[in-house]
Amino acid sequence: MREPTPKEVMAELEQIKGSRAFVKSDMGMAILDYLVRKKLEGAPMGDFKEISIGCHVYGSDYDPKASPKVRTAVGRLRASLDAYYQNEGGAHQVQIGISTEY
Repeated sequence: MREPTPKEVMAELEQIKGSRAFVKSDMGMAILDYLVRKKLEGAPMGDFKEISIGCHVYGSDYDPKASPKVRTAVGRLRASLDAYYQNEGGAHQVQIGISTEY
């Protein structure tokens, strides 16, 4: 199986954004968008840490010790992606997922 092109990945991200499953998930989509774009840029692993995600999505004063927002949102996002690909996105050639290491 070949690796999808960045254009194909971004097209899939847009499909997800427009889906019924993600229509009310602003923070989840902000996190997914951040992770996908950073991955496509070849960002270092440090950009995928909770603090980096939190600062990008919730603001520079995000403190992972004081708030589980990112952990909670990423957990929900994983579950939503799984459900999306079991239903309306199941036939898509490109599928986006979030590793447990995020």
